[in-house]
Amino acid sequence: MKFKPLSNRVLVEAVEDVEKATKSGIVLPDTANGKQYVKGTVVAIGPGKFTDSGGQLPLSVKIGDVAIFEKYSGTEITIENNKYIVVREDEILGIE
Repeated sequence: MKFKPLSNRVLVEAVEDVEKATKSGIVLPDTANGKQYVKGTVVAIGPGKFTDSGGQLPLSVKIGDVAIFEKYSGTEITIENNKYIVVREDEILGIE
């Protein structure tokens, strides 16, 4: 992969949720489940954010972490026919 996030940005490959059918066999779209967050695997990280004093704050997430972030945060991009989301580290709610 030739994509390198800058500053405090993180490249995440979103984990697709499996659609679930109701007992009557109706398949509900993911918008109907009420989830307001997305899970994804961190595949690349930036070097960190620069401070006003010229220092650099390293990121607290690492490649391989499963990050949880808000459903509509970040920017979706496609690299080599794979879909990814670029989020700032401060948009990540936590890791599993």
